[in-house]
Amino acid sequence: MKWLFALLPLALTVGCKSNDGSDVPWQSLARSPLSGVAEPGLHVARNADEWRELWALHGRAVIQPSAAPELDLERDMAILVSDGQKPTAGWSLEVTALTIENGQLIVHARVSGPPADSMQAQVLTAPCEIIATTRHKLPVQLRITR
Repeated sequence: MKWLFALLPLALTVGCKSNDGSDVPWQSLARSPLSGVAEPGLHVARNADEWRELWALHGRAVIQPSAAPELDLERDMAILVSDGQKPTAGWSLEVTALTIENGQLIVHARVSGPPADSMQAQVLTAPCEIIATTRHKLPVQLRITR
């Protein structure tokens, strides 16, 4: 598994000199229907302290959270995307693309709810996804499709 994270910086640097509207390489680190993030939005980690805080925030909804994956934060950064708390099971959030547009790093995500005629557990959930990409100084914005 460590070899995967050792190759991450190399894989993420391919094509990172994007012009506006170009895709930026990224990798999913975690996707969960139950995170500790009750509010919609983005959390960006560009250094070790921010990465520890982001992972702890993500894992605070579980009794024994897993250890954070290793990241080379000199080269990479992590982004947690959430759509806030939901009233039932059956919700999901998936990052679909990462682009640079008008001097901003745009995270594109899709949120899906349970089918209208389905039965779902009546439990609070908070879907999220954490991705890694090459470190950028650009402001990060979120675009959600429903």
